[in-house]
Amino acid sequence: MPDFIPRSDAEFDIWFDNFAAYIAANYVALGLTLQEKNDIVGLNATWNTKYGTALSIKLLFKSAIEDKDTILETSVTKIRYLAKRIRGYTPVTDAMLELAGLAPLDKEPTPLSEDVVALTPPPLIFIDHSQSLTAVIHFGVNPNNEKENAKPFGIYGARIWYFISGIIPGALTEPPIGMAGWQLLADDTCSPYIHQVGSGPVTISYKAQWFDKRMRLGPLCDPVTVTISG
Repeated sequence: MPDFIPRSDAEFDIWFDNFAAYIAANYVALGLTLQEKNDIVGLNATWNTKYGTALSIKLLFKSAIEDKDTILETSVTKIRYLAKRIRGYTPVTDAMLELAGLAPLDKEPTPLSEDVVALTPPPLIFIDHSQSLTAVIHFGVNPNNEKENAKPFGIYGARIWYFISGIIPGALTEPPIGMAGWQLLADDTCSPYIHQVGSGPVTISYKAQWFDKRMRLGPLCDPVTVTISG
């Protein structure tokens, strides 16, 4: 048989008030004594007082926690602002920072993870070969628009490779898939790179890969093949 007394305080409060009120009005018919009626009515009154006090304290506690969290957030924001100001002030020493409870200044920057260049998509390539014996190699995330062609985070430059496919005008021979026959053209930190060709016409393929400040290389892009006029 399930318990007839509610489990939650709120439900018990309503149930107990009804129970005590009914006992008070009908204790004789229910076969109870006056003392038993008075005991349960007294317990109900005490419950109402204690339960009311607990509810008030609970509400005050919730309000106090919310106030505490608000001032904590405001304080942390201000602390971070002041810490940044202090750490950026040249005369401040590590000893002063330690006394203020702040971490000392980094003497050496944290090295960049090799995963950055390895996981960054390779640069795209756009070749302007409108000038005789010249290939202007635009490389980056947006090589068609140098104003919006900033290098990705952690990238220092691009390594550019080339492969001479042939000297027949318009012969867009597919370059080899591997690196056999490819030659290093340049390591450049700023797009575009200008490749001056000795003679023409000539069909050349280009591809590139990012590198970071420690010259760790990323993946290669797909080759782009053009015929440069003489």
